[in-house]
Amino acid sequence: MLGIGYFSVMSHLEINYFLKSLIAIMPMQVVAIIYVTYLRWSRH
Repeated sequence: MLGIGYFSVMSHLEINYFLKSLIAIMPMQVVAIIYVTYLRWSRH
């Protein structure tokens, strides 16, 4: 019983860490996409 609770908590923490890293990475990706798109449009 204790092992199941520990496993569920650990998996929840891993998901939480993944979401936090995803939230941290997302703005950089959005900025990079906007920057590349801006460079393409400014060349033409």
